[in-house]
Amino acid sequence: MWTQTLPVGYGESHKEHFYNPIMQNATHLRSIKRLIDDRIPIYSIIAFSDKCTLKKVTVKGNNILVTYYSQLEMDLKRRLAAETPNSTISQDLINETYLKLLPYSRVSEQMKSEHIHNI
Repeated sequence: MWTQTLPVGYGESHKEHFYNPIMQNATHLRSIKRLIDDRIPIYSIIAFSDKCTLKKVTVKGNNILVTYYSQLEMDLKRRLAAETPNSTISQDLINETYLKLLPYSRVSEQMKSEHIHNI
């Protein structure tokens, strides 16, 4: 669990606990990997608002990036430049992957709320 501390005024704060976003994203990626071709690379990227301060973030693994929104483009370019491409991905494979994932992006607000509640 992670803790978010929010100011409530006059030097006081309110703490909220939430599921570790690195672990949550790992669960999402495992689900996606079951759906798509192994030739498609997958990276775990978690970007936070520039208004927050991250403390004591421990990342295990090379394919995980935790950053701020303002640094996201630069961090992605740096990460991708360091990669050694092992093959190119065909447009057909990209289209096939898109069509496989598209239904999962079209869920009702109720289903989204239920998912958040279950987490």
